[in-house]
Amino acid sequence: MKYDLHVHTTLSDGKEEKIILLRRANEMGFSFMSFTDHNVIDNMSISDINALYEALYEEQQRVSLIEGIEFDVFDFSKMHILGYGIQDKEMVQRRLQEVAVRNDEICMQILSNIGSHYGIHYTKEEILEGMKVPLLSKRVIIDWMVMKGHAKDYIESGALFTNKKSPTYERKVSLYSSEVLDLIVQSGGIPVLAHPSTLRLPDRELEDVIVGLKERGLRGIETLNTSKTTPEQQAFYTDLARRHGLMTTSGTDFHNFPNYTDIGVDNGISDEFIGKVGGRK
Repeated sequence: MKYDLHVHTTLSDGKEEKIILLRRANEMGFSFMSFTDHNVIDNMSISDINALYEALYEEQQRVSLIEGIEFDVFDFSKMHILGYGIQDKEMVQRRLQEVAVRNDEICMQILSNIGSHYGIHYTKEEILEGMKVPLLSKRVIIDWMVMKGHAKDYIESGALFTNKKSPTYERKVSLYSSEVLDLIVQSGGIPVLAHPSTLRLPDRELEDVIVGLKERGLRGIETLNTSKTTPEQQAFYTDLARRHGLMTTSGTDFHNFPNYTDIGVDNGISDEFIGKVGGRK
């Protein structure tokens, strides 16, 4: 079965429009796909997305979409938790809005730091107006600095202005893992640990973390992320999932065409999971 359960779009840090990626998925004969943007969930319903697709391309939208999101987690460096099949999107959006407002304040401090360190001065108001967004975020600052010629691309911009090693860095606010798990479950979704390799933990410690997450509601592990998982890691994560009664998922973690071969995987890793979440729409 062709599918992809981990795809990013321009709604967060991806570089391709959702509708363009959906067209590609239709061309490739996908059965399922989930857009999992960072800390944001689309206002558009799946039925609205399908209707837009069919109006634009004058053809049936044949891919079954699963509502998805990827949360950054505050208490573990590089931990992300995927939420699938969210039923109460308003609940998730309200909590994310609270976090976004706090990060807007942090980004104002980053702008002040940039002014002090680099002598580059921009106001919040001119950036919001120029980028057509309601609040500041690190991604907005990154893209603004590229647009204004202070960095050649988003990678350099992040390194200069927002990342941990940047002299103007400030840590953004994210939800704690317990909050993320509770929010996904309470909103009717299924929580899955994304790309465990990015935690960079020894096997025993990783297993302990996963056991703790399962006790708080974790239901699955992304055992194959094609951009972040080695065959040896995949085998270990699959064994962890089996021993602890967790479902397995797979995806590409796609962000843009220049750096990724394409969207999509063709395997049976997510069959059980898709059988559960795919039938809940």
